[in-house]
Amino acid sequence: MAATEYSRKLARRFRRYRNWTILPAVYVAIAWSNWALGRVEIYPFAPWAMFNDVPNSVTRFTVYVDERDGGLRPIWSLNAKGINGLPLKIYRAQTELGRAIEHRNADEEQVALRVLSDYLKATCGKGQALLKKEVFDPANLFRDGVFDVEEQLLRFEFGESTE
Repeated sequence: MAATEYSRKLARRFRRYRNWTILPAVYVAIAWSNWALGRVEIYPFAPWAMFNDVPNSVTRFTVYVDERDGGLRPIWSLNAKGINGLPLKIYRAQTELGRAIEHRNADEEQVALRVLSDYLKATCGKGQALLKKEVFDPANLFRDGVFDVEEQLLRFEFGESTE
């Protein structure tokens, strides 16, 4: 009796180990067949070449404020709150303003421009600002520090009386 129970345990172990040794053997066989066919990439589901041209560009609209010395300062550097130093409402307003200009929607443009002008008036007083569309690949921007596309969309004044 003891011998048959021992043989059952041994048979269970053999089946368990057999399953786990077959899978790596199948993987190695597939890898060798790919290598034998001259394929450099060994990936079990799809070749890596499928992922070479993933679009990674980001479009961002940024408002820049004219400095007294003639330089431009991004709006997010004026205040250290929220997304990129901006309150969420202002971040959305500059994005909506850029999209409204691109889609030629005058109503949305006026609303977003009013929100941005009020914020800039409260933060900077009086001056001029510039809305830019910036298209970039984050890795390239980090490495080179250059935008792929940098387009000026709108120059506007803030802090003036609108009466």
